[in-house]
Amino acid sequence: MTNLIVRRSLDEIHFWSRIMKEHALFLSLGFTYEQNQLIEEAQQFITLFERIEEKLARFTVNSDLRQVQAFNSEVYQAAVAIWSYKRKVLGLTLRCEIQSNNFPLLVDHISREAAYFANRIKDLNEGKLAPEPDTIIQENLFYLRIMADHSKFIGHLLDPSERKLVEQAREFSHDFDQLVFQAVDLDSMRPHSETVPILDQFLDQNRVSVVSLRDFKKTARDLIEACRIKSNIHPLLADHTFREAERFLEIIDLFDAHLSRSDQ
Repeated sequence: MTNLIVRRSLDEIHFWSRIMKEHALFLSLGFTYEQNQLIEEAQQFITLFERIEEKLARFTVNSDLRQVQAFNSEVYQAAVAIWSYKRKVLGLTLRCEIQSNNFPLLVDHISREAAYFANRIKDLNEGKLAPEPDTIIQENLFYLRIMADHSKFIGHLLDPSERKLVEQAREFSHDFDQLVFQAVDLDSMRPHSETVPILDQFLDQNRVSVVSLRDFKKTARDLIEACRIKSNIHPLLADHTFREAERFLEIIDLFDAHLSRSDQ
């Protein structure tokens, strides 16, 4: 179990630290030139998570658990700090104290991801590893909403003349909105909905839609990188959303394997 906590901790930090660093970059690019203070704060977070990535490289799966837990605590503080920054930006935006190119939903979206990251690290430091039925529903609900948001962002950031791609993004948005509502219904039916057959079907349905969206994101990313479509989507943002879809699929597989063991 000790080794598993170390491995999971390093994996979470490896994935989410890069995501947090890129969030800070995307926010900084969305601010206007006179919002210097907010841009400087974003750049400080880029530096902070770059340092975390440098420290991460010193650890291995055989590292001492206590050292990893100390590192986890440091990373947790960084995740909480960037969450607080993102919520500040959201508040400034919704009160119309600033106008920028950062959609309020996007700022809320990335703050939810920072909260998720912080909670994952906290759970690992408390030795919480095995997924429980309610965790399966809640994790999927979190990621389904992330995928729904991504579909909306892609649709808004594509040039309106890219009619086919815009329509595809809208269809994905509708599909994932329905999956979100379905997950909310399942969550409200707990604990009676926490049966292996129901959760297994839930994961299978989600997997089909996430694979389709993942493939769409990969195509869009490749087209953007090759300058073959018109959009305001940064190539790194296109890759960023693709990686998060891949991550969701990994989590679905993890939960599916857990259910298979539980059913034996």
